Amino acid sequence: PRRRQRQMCIRDRVTSCFASTIKIDLENIPNQDTVHIQLTLADGSVATICYLCDGSKQMGKEYIEIIGDGNSYIVDDFKSAYAYKGNKKKTIYYGSQNKGYKNQIGIFIDAIQNNLDSPITDNEIFHGMEVVFGIIKSINKKKLVEFN
Repeated sequence: PRRRQRQMCIRDRVTSCFASTIKIDLENIPNQDTVHIQLTLADGSVATICYLCDGSKQMGKEYIEIIGDGNSYIVDDFKSAYAYKGNKKKTIYYGSQNKGYKNQIGIFIDAIQNNLDSPITDNEIFHGMEVVFGIIKSINKKKLVEFN
């Protein structure tokens, strides 16, 4: 089968993770609903994920910043996306919320119908789950978890 081109933010494997949750024991906010995660990647870069549930409901739920090589990218609640390169700001997307589900399903169906390689390799799927379980282990053990 022919190989599909795909875009990925993170191209390297996660080599370790550390995660922690808040400890507030409020009835309306379970402790595990606010999580801070640090991932170290094979190339030495670091990704930080903050999953927060205790902020204002007026603010968008998802905010992503990607910074590296002198460039910055912002995705704000999947309603807008901007690239900052040098002194220039470029609007990548602005409109209604688009998390990409429709596109993902379309790529998956296209792969099946046209006998293409899976858009995500088995190794990527298994490694993603390994990282998820590693995050849970890190929260429970309060320790860094390393991956082979």
